[in-house]
Amino acid sequence: MHAETFGWFLVGGCAIAAGVSAQCVPVWSNPASGGPTVRAYPGLVYDTAASRVLMYGGGTSSAYRRDLWQWNGNAWSLIDSGLTSGPGARRGHMMAWDSDRNAVVVFGGGGVLTSDTWEWASGWAQPPTTGPTPRGFGAMVFDNALHKCVMFGGWSNGFNYFNDTSTWDGTNWATLPSANPPHQRGFHSMAYDTARDTIVLYGGLWNSSTSSNTLADTWEWTGGQWVERTPAHSPGPRAYHSMTYDPVGHRVLLYGGWEISAGAYNDTWAWDGNDWTLLGPAPVVPISRQAQGLAWDTAHNNLVMFGGVNGSTFRNDTWTATVPNCGPTCDSIDFNNDSLFPDTADIDDFLSVFSGGPCSTGACNDIDFNNDTLFPDTTDIDSLLSVFSGGACI
Repeated sequence: MHAETFGWFLVGGCAIAAGVSAQCVPVWSNPASGGPTVRAYPGLVYDTAASRVLMYGGGTSSAYRRDLWQWNGNAWSLIDSGLTSGPGARRGHMMAWDSDRNAVVVFGGGGVLTSDTWEWASGWAQPPTTGPTPRGFGAMVFDNALHKCVMFGGWSNGFNYFNDTSTWDGTNWATLPSANPPHQRGFHSMAYDTARDTIVLYGGLWNSSTSSNTLADTWEWTGGQWVERTPAHSPGPRAYHSMTYDPVGHRVLLYGGWEISAGAYNDTWAWDGNDWTLLGPAPVVPISRQAQGLAWDTAHNNLVMFGGVNGSTFRNDTWTATVPNCGPTCDSIDFNNDSLFPDTADIDDFLSVFSGGPCSTGACNDIDFNNDTLFPDTTDIDSLLSVFSGGACI
């Protein structure tokens, strides 16, 4: 049984992990009752030119979609049926938004996996180019610093998994060398961290004739190389999950997915460049699922999630979530180490040290919470005031 199907029929589970933050509980709602038909593996991106979320394709185990939809924050509307033009019916395609050229980029996927490249601006167009080998279920994002789409990995038939890194500049594909690439995989996810100009990759799956391996590793692509990160906490082994970037909280968000013993998940995690944090648990959450579409709606400052599959049930529900700021990401913003920030003692100590006096306790845990050995400096003060007003550390 190959990777594309062996997770479909398992009962959903829930995640239990360290690194929980009760400060950052996502507030989920189900704002739309109609719209696109049931599907898994749709491509979702945010169109920065028209301030809307776009969704293309996806499908069930027997029927693939070819339609292009837009989400305006309240409802879905059909842009193009795909019956007379476009990539045709497919799922498992890689899709990204090229913000330099204001275009959706689609590669591969399909019923029979392909290696074609398509773009949507005011209509579908197929550039005359040869891309990487046929595949689906990889991941692709637009790298703002590189000004190119970056694609990693994917799966073709049987036990064929890839760990190549390719770029698309609007005209040509190029395969980039990497001294230490992640293991071959498919069914993983990536997001571009705009604040750090870094691509973040998590998890996925690879299997052979004798073993199946659900991965729990965190990788970052920066400066033309892959670097594996070793955070204290992580979402654990999973595949078929979704990731996107939250420009308000300056963090990468991960939702859902699947693991063989746990089934499908409905948890939300945040990556701040140093560690993963489980957000919640939230009082209301979507049903556990995998292979859903996910994007950040910048116009409405919330997550948008559509579809996916739970067990053998394919879905077409739409969910949005506001994600309150996680608060401090500094080394120790609560430098009295009393778990309440900001409280009177914290503020008194900060102001006392700022004016040349001592801490009230005699020794603050880490008064220089930016850990740059200069306290108080501009960034320390900015960070304290930002967290005091409900924002993140600078």
